[in-house]
Amino acid sequence: MSRYTVQGKEPRYRLVVGWDPTLSSFFAQVEDLAFESGGQVIDEEAIIGDSPEEGLLVWVGADQPVSDLGQIVAALAPYGTIPQEMLARLHRDQEENRPLTRAHVPPAIMRAAGERYRKHSGGNT
Repeated sequence: MSRYTVQGKEPRYRLVVGWDPTLSSFFAQVEDLAFESGGQVIDEEAIIGDSPEEGLLVWVGADQPVSDLGQIVAALAPYGTIPQEMLARLHRDQEENRPLTRAHVPPAIMRAAGERYRKHSGGNT
């Protein structure tokens, strides 16, 4: 999993982007670093929750997988931009960190996993 941060258009906004191979999705968040003080003080150590009332303004890619970085760019546009080199890195992360499928698991590991399953399930094969 990758996770990168960049400052938004305003210093109070921290943009977070990344690739989650488990979800097969890009994700993006916008954190309001001034939410605890009502916008008066920017706190880099602010504890950001999971809702606007807790400082998280945008969260894309958690409930619906996102495979197109254009969706991420559009969701973050009101708050800031992601540098081109970071977008390129996200594409590489997607290519390099795809979830494993049965085709990627070596046969010896598959046989060993099958053997453990048979022992624990009482199966006879």
